Amino acid sequence: MIRVAIVSDTHADEASRWEEHEKCMAFIADDVAAREVDLVAHGGDVWERRSTDRERASVGAWVQRVCETAPLVIVAGNHDSQLDVEWLGKLRTRHRAHAFGAPGVVAVGGCVVAALPWPRRGHLLAALGQPVSHEESGAIAQHELRKILLGLGSMMDAQGDNGPRIFLGHVDLDGAKTDHDQPVVGGDMKLSLADLSLVRADFYGMGHIHASATTNNWSIDGAPALYPGAIRHNNFGEAATGKGYVIADFDQVDDAWRCVHWELVLTPCRGMVLAEDEWSSDGWLSGHNLDLTDLRDAEVRFRFHCAADQRDAARLAAEEVRADLLARGAHSVKLEAQVRAVTRARAPEIAAAKTDEERFDAWCRSRGITVGEKRRPGLLARLAEIKGAA
Repeated sequence: MIRVAIVSDTHADEASRWEEHEKCMAFIADDVAAREVDLVAHGGDVWERRSTDRERASVGAWVQRVCETAPLVIVAGNHDSQLDVEWLGKLRTRHRAHAFGAPGVVAVGGCVVAALPWPRRGHLLAALGQPVSHEESGAIAQHELRKILLGLGSMMDAQGDNGPRIFLGHVDLDGAKTDHDQPVVGGDMKLSLADLSLVRADFYGMGHIHASATTNNWSIDGAPALYPGAIRHNNFGEAATGKGYVIADFDQVDDAWRCVHWELVLTPCRGMVLAEDEWSSDGWLSGHNLDLTDLRDAEVRFRFHCAADQRDAARLAAEEVRADLLARGAHSVKLEAQVRAVTRARAPEIAAAKTDEERFDAWCRSRGITVGEKRRPGLLARLAEIKGAA
C-alpha cells in the first residue's frame, strides 16, 4: 500500500488573513505525519504573488517539516514565480523536495510522478523558435501542450514499474466548477479529460480551482482525476465546508497499480459567509431572518442594499445586525453598503406647465415650498439668468 497526500492552492499571502494560512499549513504538516504518507504532492499556487521574506521563511519551514515525513513534489502555479518554486527544491531536508518550474518526471516515494507546471501559451510558442500568426497561436499552443502530455507519458514508461503513475499539474480543466466569486486568473490553455488521458496515469491530481474534490472529481479510464481545492476560504460566499487536502491510497490489483481509495481531509479553516439584505423605510426585506444559523466562528460580510436617502438609517440598522451576528458566534462582521441613487419623476403639473413662471410655481407646490411675493421676482429673474447661461 502506498499513501499520497495531494495539496494545492495554499496561496501564502502575509497581507491577507495570514493566520489562516499558518494554521492550515501547520494542520496539514501534522496530519500527513500522523497518517504516515509516502509522498506529498503540491499542485501549485504556493504563493499569492512574488514571495516576500516572511512568506519564504514560512513556506520553507513547512517544506522542511513535511519532508521530515516524506519526499515532496511541487509544481509552479499561475500565481507563482518559477524561481520562487524552484528555490524550494534547493532546501536542505531529510527527504528531498522536488520542485518543477518546467515539465518533468521523477520516481519518488514509491511512485512515478509526471509534473506539469502552469502551461503558458507564450512559453509554448516561444519554444517553437518560429513566429506564428495570432489566428494560429491558440491551436498551435494546444497542439504543443498535447505533445508535452504525450511526452510525460513516455517518460513515465521509461521509469518502468516503479509504483503508481501520478500526474501532478496546475491546469485549467474544462468543466471544472469554481467557488463563489473565485477570480480565475489566466485561462487561455484549457485542457480536457481526453487531453489528460495522454499521460496514462493511475491518478490525476490538479491545482488551480479552489472548489474541492467533492465538487470536482472525474474518472479517466478508471483512474481518479480531481482538484483537492484550496486549503482555506479565500472569498466571501464560498461553501461553508469542504476546504482541505486529499489522501489517496494505492495498491496492486491484478498486477496493476490502482487508487483504491481517496478522501478529502478537512482543514480547521474559518468559513467566509456572505449575507445580503435590503433596507427600506419599513425595515429589512427579509425581516432580519438571515440564513446564518451556524456561523461557527466565521468571518461574515453583511452586504446591505438601500436607497441613497435611506443610507444613514440603513447603516444604523446594519450596526445592529453586526452586533447580533457577533452575539450568534461570528468571528468578525464587515459591513458593505450598496447604495442606489434616487431618481425623482417630474410632477405632472410641472410637465404640463407652458412657461418658466408656471413651471417654477408648479415645482414649489410639488415640494411644499412657499415663496413670498417679495422674493418671487428675484428668484424668477435668477432662474431666467441660469437658463440663459445654459
